[in-house]
Amino acid sequence: MGGSPYSTYFTPLNGKHFGQYDTPPGDGMDRLSRVLSAVTEPVNVGEIKGVGEGLAKKIAELVQTGKLAYYDELNASIPPGLVAMLDIPGLGPKRILTLQKELGIESVEALEQACKTGKVAQLAGFGEKSQTNLLEGIQRRRLYATKHLLSDALRLAEPILDGLRRYPDVIRCSVAGSLRRWKEVIGDVDFLASSKKPAEIIEFFTSQPGIIDVSAKGDTKASVVLEGGIQADLRVVSDTEYPFALAYFTGGAMLEKLGQTTL
Repeated sequence: MGGSPYSTYFTPLNGKHFGQYDTPPGDGMDRLSRVLSAVTEPVNVGEIKGVGEGLAKKIAELVQTGKLAYYDELNASIPPGLVAMLDIPGLGPKRILTLQKELGIESVEALEQACKTGKVAQLAGFGEKSQTNLLEGIQRRRLYATKHLLSDALRLAEPILDGLRRYPDVIRCSVAGSLRRWKEVIGDVDFLASSKKPAEIIEFFTSQPGIIDVSAKGDTKASVVLEGGIQADLRVVSDTEYPFALAYFTGGAMLEKLGQTTL
């Protein structure tokens, strides 16, 4: 006896269905998740209570391939910002769907702006008190989300870094800061690039997939928010400045000591 090998496959949704997930397809995924979580040893799926032909086929696909295309398609159709909003106290799938339908809100940042302008309070079922509580919840979430695991940061940073490497006008690029120092817990993600056309690099960077909000954008620097609330900054310098800038923005205690010694 042991834990089910399939119990973590459905964690991205974890029963938190949106839109079409409130319909029978979503209920089926919820039921399949519960069934597989309870399976800890070999069993004939036909003997499992509540498993019909449809679910049996899905279980067979998952067992044979390690994946379930039907579930992955459903999961991919959910805007990531909606899932992030579930972390805010007082918000469940139904209320989030109302915010999306009535105000077009699909991210925590958009929700915060709507609350600050009083739009949320005007919705049926919300009101001034709910709006205030949501703002406070967003602030608490932001406070506790200022630190992130290295693995999470790398997962989000690597596709963006790959995109920068492939961009024709980028000469050199790298992550910097605590991510480059491989700290187990980081505050934000720093990117550094060299180019003769910094404004174009900034424009390209801020349009990358995985960026849910652009906090600031100038000719040589941009700050964005990645999925999961991680802040990321890009600085673009000349190629002559690049090695020195990389050392400076990588930082760390040893670099600070070296700087003090040099001075």
